[in-house]
Amino acid sequence: MKGSIALTYDFREANRFARKATGIDEATCVKVLESRDRFYLGLEILPKDDLHGLTAADLRVAHPAFFDPKHILQRLVDPRIECAFIMMDTGLSGSLVSAIIDADLEYMRKQGIID
Repeated sequence: MKGSIALTYDFREANRFARKATGIDEATCVKVLESRDRFYLGLEILPKDDLHGLTAADLRVAHPAFFDPKHILQRLVDPRIECAFIMMDTGLSGSLVSAIIDADLEYMRKQGIID
């Protein structure tokens, strides 16, 4: 696309950034970031997840309390619901989840993906 810049999210780089920013081990960072991706999939922010063979519909049927139809239509991420989903999905504490998600948001800001 002429005159535009494509910004991409590099999962490996985001994971490295989160590990460095938080001091949390790689396996835990991957667990949280993959769970966050499943949450985004449920909101239809991400396309079908080929890695795990899930669809947005699968996630919404399995966890309806986390996927408000209004949020899906607006592609709205409520940080409290996001954190609760990841905690439920991973079994990790809110403080670990929040630290990794905060680091990931900072990674995306530095990449120019979000403001």
